[in-house]
Amino acid sequence: MRWRQDALETQVLQDLERMRLDAEAATWFRDALGEGFRDEETMRRDRRGRWAKRQSEVKGMLERLLDGYLGGVIEEAVFREKSVALKAEEAELAERLAGGTGNGSVAGAGEWAVAVLDFTQKATEMWHGSTFGVKRDILDCLWSNRTLSDVSLTLTRRKPFDILVEGPFSGNGGGGGNRTRVLRFIIT
Repeated sequence: MRWRQDALETQVLQDLERMRLDAEAATWFRDALGEGFRDEETMRRDRRGRWAKRQSEVKGMLERLLDGYLGGVIEEAVFREKSVALKAEEAELAERLAGGTGNGSVAGAGEWAVAVLDFTQKATEMWHGSTFGVKRDILDCLWSNRTLSDVSLTLTRRKPFDILVEGPFSGNGGGGGNRTRVLRFIIT
């Protein structure tokens, strides 16, 4: 089978164009990404504040428990049981605050998502006049699989590029939703 270079490039350029949004939609999407990530950061900051407050409460409870035990108000078995539970909770909170579990850190993800959007909006222009090496990099970046038959070129887009053409909601009757739901598709 033989394909002419210009025929292959035409197919690739058509697929690149399918990812391009009109200027108004691209501006809206860029703004929605920024707002969504700002909302996400605010929620993350609030969650960390709640964890810090709870950690302070647990420390106070441990101190009062020890005072009660030393004052003879609390029995040793009760003191040990409660002390172990509170220390475990304190350790879990300290781990979360140190950046361990539950943080869901996506530092820089907003900038990354906007950069991905901008890349897709400029990909056609980047393709034109590029060397074969740059074109190969664009192919590898955007498409996970390329199949060439005697009659067609099939391009399988990588995530998140597939969402720009196919939409974030597939097969489940989606629609509705909110911007955070869209952001999760873009991040993953």
